[in-house]
Amino acid sequence: GSKNPDYVVNFLIQVFDLLWHLIAYDIWFTWERSAYLQQEDLKVLTQVPYKWTPEPPPIKKKPKRRHKTDLLAGFGPKSSAAEGPEELADEQSQHDRYPGTEVALSFKKNLPRGGWMSYPSPDDCILDMVCAQLSRLREGSKLTVESLDDLADSRVLCALINSFVHGTFTTEVLLNDRWTLNLALQTIGAMTYCSVPMTSQDLVEADPKALSAFMCFFFMSCFKF
Repeated sequence: GSKNPDYVVNFLIQVFDLLWHLIAYDIWFTWERSAYLQQEDLKVLTQVPYKWTPEPPPIKKKPKRRHKTDLLAGFGPKSSAAEGPEELADEQSQHDRYPGTEVALSFKKNLPRGGWMSYPSPDDCILDMVCAQLSRLREGSKLTVESLDDLADSRVLCALINSFVHGTFTTEVLLNDRWTLNLALQTIGAMTYCSVPMTSQDLVEADPKALSAFMCFFFMSCFKF
């Protein structure tokens, strides 16, 4: 039978809200480590692998139980009491899901200490990573990026790609147009071995959440590989 349109709309809103929360998780995770991931010294950079999947908890060991007999309790079930180690609960609580986190986060200056809920918005975190990455290049430091809408400037996207793979684009001879934007997007797909469904029109018309999601993919892929 037909479904209530309002129900379908509310369901879709909840699904998209869930997806955005997952993306925001990845953005905050990458942002707080971004200063570490931008280090040039390979000895420093290889100390903490960039992994966004947590380490699994230790395998639960079946505790060996010892029985103590109480000679004063007589016979029956109460005459013996089981003794078992309590270390298992401690192992679970002390499990480090992301080894090396303290080292990676120590490179981020003025990192809020109140946890992710005290971090800047996901959009602002993406913007901060874009500006920090651009500042590593002479051509990038000349660009002004004040909002995510500036990602529709092909010079910005090409400079970001050059910051990871130097010399990919010669921005001085490329026109700032949609053809160059599409070329940059195709290059990102080739760099990351991923399908990039974004087009120049999407970059121009997308809302901040869509742009943040795409740039989160870009940074996570480039930092990883």
